Amino acid sequence: MSKLGADDTPMVRWGAAQAISVLVQHMTSVQICEHVMPLLMQLLVDKNDSVRVHAVCASVNVVKFIKEISMIQEHILPALKQAQQNRGAWRLRFAVAECGA
Repeated sequence: MSKLGADDTPMVRWGAAQAISVLVQHMTSVQICEHVMPLLMQLLVDKNDSVRVHAVCASVNVVKFIKEISMIQEHILPALKQAQQNRGAWRLRFAVAECGA
């Protein structure tokens, strides 16, 4: 999965961001923190807006399955706050509001 998140093609990274929401439903909280969180953090700061939009929506789903509150506070919340404050990407700010982040 990490190879997909680092692919040169934005559509592949976009697909990886979408797949996260499905994958976390079948993983433990520990597995999510070890394997999915690094990828999600990478996708949340991607250079492509649509990749970041899908990563924002995926992060909302990831939060539902993480039991370690500190992981959410240290990693996901700051990334969502940064996305919400991005004045250059209206779609990204809209995604934060629409996905309920």
